[in-house]
Amino acid sequence: MELQINLMHAMLLWVIAAAAKAASQTIKPDCEATCGDVSIPYPFGTREGCYLNDDFLIACNHSLSPPKPLLWNSSFNLQVLNISIEDHRLRIYTFVGRDCYDKMGKQYDQPTLAYAKLPRFPFSDKGNRFTAIGCDTIAVFNGLNGADDFATGCLSLCNSIRSVTNGSCSGIGCCQTSNIPKGLFNYYASVGSFYNHTKVWSFNPCSYAFLAEEESFNFSSADLKDLQNRTVFPTLLDWAVGNKTCEEAKKNLTSYACKDNSYCYNSDNGPGYRCNCSSGFQGNPYLPNGCQDIDECADPKRNECTKVCINTPGSYTCSCPKGYHGNGRQDENGDGCTPHDDQLLIVKIAVEVPLLVYEFITNGTLFDYIHNKSKASSISWETRLRIAAETAGVLSYLHSSASIPIIHRDVKSTNILLDDNYTAKVSDFGASRLVPLDQTQLSTMVQGTLGYLDPEYLHTSQLTEKSDVYSFGVVLVELRTGKKALSFDRPEEERSLAMHFLSSLKNDRLFQILEDYIVPNDENMEQLKDVAKLAKRCLEVKGEERPTMKEVARELDGMRMMTKHPWVNIELNPEETECLLGEHSDAHNNGGSLNVVSTFDITTSQIIVPLDNGR
Repeated sequence: MELQINLMHAMLLWVIAAAAKAASQTIKPDCEATCGDVSIPYPFGTREGCYLNDDFLIACNHSLSPPKPLLWNSSFNLQVLNISIEDHRLRIYTFVGRDCYDKMGKQYDQPTLAYAKLPRFPFSDKGNRFTAIGCDTIAVFNGLNGADDFATGCLSLCNSIRSVTNGSCSGIGCCQTSNIPKGLFNYYASVGSFYNHTKVWSFNPCSYAFLAEEESFNFSSADLKDLQNRTVFPTLLDWAVGNKTCEEAKKNLTSYACKDNSYCYNSDNGPGYRCNCSSGFQGNPYLPNGCQDIDECADPKRNECTKVCINTPGSYTCSCPKGYHGNGRQDENGDGCTPHDDQLLIVKIAVEVPLLVYEFITNGTLFDYIHNKSKASSISWETRLRIAAETAGVLSYLHSSASIPIIHRDVKSTNILLDDNYTAKVSDFGASRLVPLDQTQLSTMVQGTLGYLDPEYLHTSQLTEKSDVYSFGVVLVELRTGKKALSFDRPEEERSLAMHFLSSLKNDRLFQILEDYIVPNDENMEQLKDVAKLAKRCLEVKGEERPTMKEVARELDGMRMMTKHPWVNIELNPEETECLLGEHSDAHNNGGSLNVVSTFDITTSQIIVPLDNGR
């Protein structure tokens, strides 16, 4: 029990301290933070020493319960409802003008005017509307601006309450003027009728007129009779400091109101200037140290970092963890962090024998080489085809030869690593799923990378090995074209590489989207066409129409063999081809370099492990 009491006491002290800290950022020390339930932020204050100058004095009437803040020096000490530092607005109450009649058409009360006179802070020209209510009503709004005096108004006539539309101040039962002019400090509004309400008295005995915050009033037909119980409405004022511009005010730093980490801008309604905290800061720009740094790293919505976020005064920086490079910001191709060429650690797992082998990868990712112009020229078409064949072999092994089939679920060029010899290593099995032997598909939450994602899987949430086939088809097209899987820098019809490729294939423009560093010749022309045809089959919308990874691996290795040994008879029968390329051949067992299944062994069944977290 004593422990609980101590904990409650500590929590109470923490809450009080937090509230005090929050208040200290908006008011001067030893000044009242509130009057009743209204916050009084500096430059406003309720007593001498707590406000910037007399323009900002708020009179707190403690004789009322709760106390009410009043705008000092206004014509009627108008009640203050809210003070905003961010948008530099005051909400106050202003009065309603009315003109009421009895059933015989006689005024039963003295008509009242709606008016206000302010020595400082004009009425907001954008947030207020002059409104009149009634079905026998004419209202006039007079703005008193010296030489710029003006008058405007509106009229509203209707014979029946049935013609009135709730929520609509369209001139039937309710009318409004457009925005009032800038720089308005004084006004009065009068309201009258044409027939003393004799024709509409049963449902509308009075006419009303008022200036009010636009969002504070939503017209209802009931207002025609019941508004007589309402005497005030919220109205917005725009406030600013002094009558100088920013440029003029900065010449006297002693009186200049904008403090550290803030900026100045001129008022757009009346004279004076305003202060706001600079980007990356929040608080009260009128107080010394009032603008405090925002810790963007503490709120994921405030930063774009994907790995490491470092807060700095007024901003933040993104970085990558140890073993990675990049800007650490989310982009269309990933999370902005790419493993360092010399910091990739591969853990190779032998299935039959419990064995781990570690290896550093020095050439980074396939993505780096395809999409980096300085590197793309260093990998020939023959090397690209070999990388494709090796990757296909790994995926085929996962699907068909592993003791429990595995669907990778995130096949993409950033997950294909290259060693010193540009040998492909498939990495990042974080999204992979084991497939029970008695199942061919799994129902899962859709996961993958846009541009590579199987459209059938995206539509049905049914994951099959053909989902990897589709993603691999996109990688094939990447290798052939040198273009990114998804890019918003391209025209809309070309943003998806898969769709752009299929469209080009259909319109016989296949070689127009070929990688610049791949030069078609007599030796590779047919091979380039065959790879394109294979990619097209992999990119079929329906998974059942796509080949298996085993078939893809065989075809790619067959293309490579024909390049190395063009004298080989291409008309081999299926049994001979199966024997030559199958995963159970002697070449596989002996690590033969000409056999596709050389990509199935331990050297290519690999998982990437970042150095910093041992994943």
